[in-house]
Amino acid sequence: MAGELETSDGTYESVRGYDLLTGTERWRGEDRLNLDVTPAGPRLLLVQAQNKDDYRVHIQQFLDPATGTVKHEAPEDIAGSRCDHDGQNTVVCSWNQGNLYKVWAFNDRTASLLWQLPNQTANRIAPRVTAVWNGRVYGKTENGPLALDSRTGADLPTRPGVAPFLVNGYTGLALSPEDDLTAYPAVG
Repeated sequence: MAGELETSDGTYESVRGYDLLTGTERWRGEDRLNLDVTPAGPRLLLVQAQNKDDYRVHIQQFLDPATGTVKHEAPEDIAGSRCDHDGQNTVVCSWNQGNLYKVWAFNDRTASLLWQLPNQTANRIAPRVTAVWNGRVYGKTENGPLALDSRTGADLPTRPGVAPFLVNGYTGLALSPEDDLTAYPAVG
């Protein structure tokens, strides 16, 4: 178990891991400013903060919640992104700012970067990610809804028809063209 707690002076925060049975502290991360800790799948935490000695330095790290070990330094521009686990083996992080979109995919064990969009070399734009589930990344572009393979970032051959914002094994929830909440049967 991991959590964020204030240090004794009330200025800095650190991520700490505790034994669930005894409540004793197992590990403690470095003191940081503006600490934000979010789950990034079942085996990783995404820690975003500022360095306490130089607040201009932003830190984005994936930690192992069991040990506190830094698994990977995430790209600096991932700050403020949302990360979701695909239910299989990939963590997908997306960042939306106005009409600018970025997407990264990481291995959920090693936190190594698998792919990212946009990719100018491959002439690919990033979609606005709406949901991540069962090995798929759902999103929208100017050309409509699409689905990507979460492990490779490749376009899946069948377009989903809608860009669900919530999906499970039975239903995908999306907004209809008239902005009505609509449930669509999930397939695959």
